[in-house]
Amino acid sequence: TQSWGGESDREIVDNTVNDVASTVLSEVDTVNLLSATEDLTDAAWAKAGGVTATETTISRPDVGLLRVQQGPVAGTSNVPAVTFADLTYIDLQYAYVGIFDGIWRWWVFDILNGVSIGPYAGSFADDGWIEDNGDGSYRCSALYTGSADVYVGVFVSDSPTDPNSTNPGSMGITNMQLEQSATLHDYVPNTGKPTDTVLSDNFNAPDVNVLT
Repeated sequence: TQSWGGESDREIVDNTVNDVASTVLSEVDTVNLLSATEDLTDAAWAKAGGVTATETTISRPDVGLLRVQQGPVAGTSNVPAVTFADLTYIDLQYAYVGIFDGIWRWWVFDILNGVSIGPYAGSFADDGWIEDNGDGSYRCSALYTGSADVYVGVFVSDSPTDPNSTNPGSMGITNMQLEQSATLHDYVPNTGKPTDTVLSDNFNAPDVNVLT
């Protein structure tokens, strides 16, 4: 068990976020650097070849890469960045949540069973966490430090070791966020404005062990 820092009573158990006792709430300026976060059909979201999207799902009728991505996002070079999405299992089990700064830095999640698997081999991801939203979806969060302004994306697969899906399928993706921060905050829809203030859980991520 590892504590999440001094301003909260949340803790990590096997890379799963759990609430304990109480949580200190504070008003913080949370800036979501992604746009059109309520609508995956928007042109801001690039889709790999053959991928179709509704506002809240991505699907493909064939095998191969199934992903949505957005970027490059200005101001995210050489600084810690947290990204997350609320993911719902439909018929593909694994999600690769990450950034691209010349290489993909992925953290892998099992959405069917609500498990954080770990960094994709050789992708130099820093850390990742999963939280049960209680509505069939899981908030999958990951921490990275990119060497250039980053692209942000979710890859969906039927394999925990290969982002290329060998089967067609779908996954629900909502509430995606990118913050120039090493601290996780509540979701802020469709915003890049520091004037958008939310009442948010304010807690520090664990110490980062960068893979080399």
